[in-house]
Amino acid sequence: AFGLHFGALWRLWVNFGCPVVLQRVSSAALEIRQNFGDQTFPGVGGGRIFGEMCHFVDWCAHLAGALPVRVYACSLGRDPEYDDSVIATVSFADGSVATLEYLARASDSLAKERIEVSAEGRTLYCDNFRSTTGHGARGVRGLNQDKGQAEAVARTLAALRAGESSPIALAEIEAVSRATFAILESIETGVPVSLEQR
Repeated sequence: AFGLHFGALWRLWVNFGCPVVLQRVSSAALEIRQNFGDQTFPGVGGGRIFGEMCHFVDWCAHLAGALPVRVYACSLGRDPEYDDSVIATVSFADGSVATLEYLARASDSLAKERIEVSAEGRTLYCDNFRSTTGHGARGVRGLNQDKGQAEAVARTLAALRAGESSPIALAEIEAVSRATFAILESIETGVPVSLEQR
């Protein structure tokens, strides 16, 4: 587990079974991001799914300790060139389920990222990687935002120097990439996409 808050969420899963994960990300509207050459703008860097959502599919796979096996997604915006909001449901091999919401038109007053994890009558929710509150489980609070990037880089470099394998398995990276492409396919076709048949 990378970072203070991921560690708290991961301990809930490892102790109490398959989690249900709800993740909401509020981001700037496309016209705002386009003005700054943002790589998540579809005409620049392939869109929000390639530029951002892929990281949270990976995050949820790492949390569950299982690979994604099925996705279903739909876009919310009437014009995806200006509103690329999307909701995706990702099912994992262990029975865990994650619902990812990327919202371009949510209130600016919301924290950018909110994550809820529930398992066996316990729930944790993390606000913007600054505080994680527990209901039936212990939460944590950090002094600064901690998404775990520094720890992930440090552990990867340590593994390279020691000649050890990556802390994130290649099979997980490949499965998450396939799931990300499947999210786009599901949006286009309007039907769930099974990853087990590929």
